[in-house]
Amino acid sequence: MNSIINGGSAFFCPIVGLLALTGIAGVHAATLNDGGITKLEVVARDGGGANQIENLSPTSLPFNGSHVATQSGSHSQATYHLGSDEFTITSSGNRSGSLDSRANVQPVIFFSMSVDTRYSISGTFSVDDPGSSAKYAEFTTTLTDLNTSATLFHSSQASRGVDDTSFVLGGSAGNRINQLTGSAAGILAAGHQYRLYYGSSIYADNSGDPASFVGNFRMELQPISNPSGNLILNGGFEFPQITTNSFLIANATGWEGNRSRIVNGTYGAPEFPGPFGGQQVANVGNDGVQATLSQSFLVPTAGSNHYLLTWNDATGANPGATSPYSVTVTDNSGASVFSRSFTANGNAPGWRKQSAELTLNPGMHTLVFQSLQQPHGNSTFLDDVSLLPDLRDLQTDIRCASVSVCWPGRTNQLYQVQFKEDLTEPHWTNLGSAVIGTTTNCFIDPVTDGVRRFYQVVRVP
Repeated sequence: MNSIINGGSAFFCPIVGLLALTGIAGVHAATLNDGGITKLEVVARDGGGANQIENLSPTSLPFNGSHVATQSGSHSQATYHLGSDEFTITSSGNRSGSLDSRANVQPVIFFSMSVDTRYSISGTFSVDDPGSSAKYAEFTTTLTDLNTSATLFHSSQASRGVDDTSFVLGGSAGNRINQLTGSAAGILAAGHQYRLYYGSSIYADNSGDPASFVGNFRMELQPISNPSGNLILNGGFEFPQITTNSFLIANATGWEGNRSRIVNGTYGAPEFPGPFGGQQVANVGNDGVQATLSQSFLVPTAGSNHYLLTWNDATGANPGATSPYSVTVTDNSGASVFSRSFTANGNAPGWRKQSAELTLNPGMHTLVFQSLQQPHGNSTFLDDVSLLPDLRDLQTDIRCASVSVCWPGRTNQLYQVQFKEDLTEPHWTNLGSAVIGTTTNCFIDPVTDGVRRFYQVVRVP
């Protein structure tokens, strides 16, 4: 039995608990072909003429498969394992020594994740030139967020005339091309669509000796525990991790912006406040340009459209110091859903929690923090940004006199009280009929001694 203390008196109810603010647990899964049609392609050509191309078009995950393209003395092949925990590609091929001969492995994979997911990309590529007339070799991987058009990771290296060349993703071993942007490790946002390109190729731009290559690629996928349903990715600005007690003019993973900073640990102490939680915070100010920090997020179709945006702000610990900034939320059309100015205050140094109630329709939205500070004035520190379903109208108070289940409710919203006598039961049972919300809602359950029940209140569509 559960003991409830009220005004110093203890009385006992024949119930054991209350489950009123539960969310729906997500399933860690990747969805293939979300945002485009996946095409796994291998190409072979022996001299001039048309390419020999072989394609695979998987429709769902997991997918395990392989294929080969062959044209006379040239061939390419690839083996794939595409699952919710990792994507792996093993590639190989050889080209003849003829002019314009080639061997390419060049799949394009479209996918999305159902939960926020850490990714980590690695790969190698090596060429065997048995003779002394090395030709062109290239190794490329690109990961793009289609919702924000951001390139999360791009690594491309190419060489010509280098015997037995070898590349590592993220490296710079090419003598013709060395490109690297983004990070090989980061976070994929739940609901966003992604495009992954992998390319390994050898090509003879003039005649000479034959060559062969082997390559491998792996992208590990690890779900981030987020049972609360926060729609904001990396709201604590913990990724990427920068040098301890330093700052970096850069955008945190999942965020875009202009002149925003990541601040780690005790950098700038005692004037700077240090992190509210974790090891890092974001900083927006005016070093000649008013900094911005933004993130696009997806409001799901299912569930309520009532959300609560919360964050913590601070500024330098100087008497009289202030740092004005604005918070704006726009929908996919660019229309403003929320816009308000705030001021971080140095008179009471330390962090202050801020919040905003939002009504958001399903679809893409963008959250923007922008400094409104004068040039070279105090900047604003931000930490623990969160956007969660607003469940405060479901906060339930159980009173024992029989049992009264009470909740605030919203006008014209239909609610249903439900119960279980054992948490192992698969379903909740409705208690009475659904009721229209008012400013005060209570349901009395005349339970008898010896009966234990768990209660919850749910919205009825």
